[in-house]
Amino acid sequence: MSQQSTEIFSAMNLRFVNRSRQSGSVLAISLVILLVLTILGVNSMSSLMLEEKMAANTRQSMVASQAAEVALRAGEDWIRNNVTAATDISQFSNGTAGLYSHSGKLNPPLGVFTDNTFWTNNGVAVGGIAAIDPAGAKTQSLFQDPRYIIEYLGRVSEDARDDALDIINDVVVDKREYAFRITAIGYGENPNARFLAQSTYRIRL
Repeated sequence: MSQQSTEIFSAMNLRFVNRSRQSGSVLAISLVILLVLTILGVNSMSSLMLEEKMAANTRQSMVASQAAEVALRAGEDWIRNNVTAATDISQFSNGTAGLYSHSGKLNPPLGVFTDNTFWTNNGVAVGGIAAIDPAGAKTQSLFQDPRYIIEYLGRVSEDARDDALDIINDVVVDKREYAFRITAIGYGENPNARFLAQSTYRIRL
């Protein structure tokens, strides 16, 4: 074999070796890129699932809070329609029909904040709103109807003249307002989604 032929053969072998090394490097780089893309894809899916759960929880909270607001309004309507004279205050006695007398006390009945059984046994259910729809999902419904209780808190006033002496009749005229506290619970589509709301209501009789 001539020297020229030997040099050509050596050059061909060198190119073959270089190509083999280059092919191995491309494969390794490709695997690294594929691994990075896989990690990014998994992270994106995890973030998407977390955002989806957050959106679902937000919707549940909205449904439950609006249900509680409906129950609050129902409690206020009950007071307006059923407490029209001082003698009607006698209805508020130890939880009968969700009515309590807590004159002089600020603590709600036991179980209001923690015990769902309390609401089932004592709260007044507000029906007719099984399709509350804050987000446009007409086919969704509440887990159960919202409920409320009403507490009579006593007589209150911010004006000292409400206990002023009636000079003509020589008697003290008590013009203080009658105060009530309404506590309501609303449920979402999920039984674990609950929302408590309170309002105070004052009237003169």
